[in-house]
Amino acid sequence: ENMQRSLLLLLCACCANGFQGWIRPPLIPASPTKRAASQSTAPSTLLGLRLSGGADAPAATALCILAPGFEELEAIAPIDLLRRANVQVTLASTEASKSVLGRNGITVQADTTLDECLSTPYDCVLLPGGPPAVPANGLLAGDARVKKILKDQRQSGKLVSAICAAPSVLKEAGALEGVKYTAHFSVKEQIPDIGPEKVVVDGNVLTSQGAGTSVEFGLALISYLVDQKTADDVAASICFGQ
Repeated sequence: ENMQRSLLLLLCACCANGFQGWIRPPLIPASPTKRAASQSTAPSTLLGLRLSGGADAPAATALCILAPGFEELEAIAPIDLLRRANVQVTLASTEASKSVLGRNGITVQADTTLDECLSTPYDCVLLPGGPPAVPANGLLAGDARVKKILKDQRQSGKLVSAICAAPSVLKEAGALEGVKYTAHFSVKEQIPDIGPEKVVVDGNVLTSQGAGTSVEFGLALISYLVDQKTADDVAASICFGQ
């Protein structure tokens, strides 16, 4: 009985003092609004690099032209790397459909169609290789829209870039006149002065050899459009060249 009385007195004392020092107040979760306000407003980063879609304005803009049968690696590698460097890359389909089937059976969903890009300025135009770029096919070289974009880009002093067989498309548009370049050995007959380098930059023309040099191609684009430090940072983040 005495013990019960003691416990009752202790309980009353705790109630009178609000359980101070005895019971920890319950944790009340912050509201979504307060949680959002407490979070950092710094742009999203991945290994110290900006992610596409961050709050910052893009460092540059690029247009990648995709035709059915394009070489997937030659498109996806530079697109991926450029977006890591905060370059806004627009994928444009040469066809009415935005779903573009690549050479190796990989379908890529373009952002828009080429017709919708004709009046938009870009800092860079990028042409991947593959069958559409092969001279015998002529799908890209024979496209008046592609020729006009390349000619306008070259004349405005902005970057034109191509990889694998696609430099032959640059030639058809008159963009290789008076510049050094490289390309895939398969188009040597059409553009005989192919350099031995993996990537060649001459003025506002940037060319590369093929699928195996896609990463070098993408990093060279970053160096040209942004700066060399950013290109080095992106290379380090993907363990390239280590």
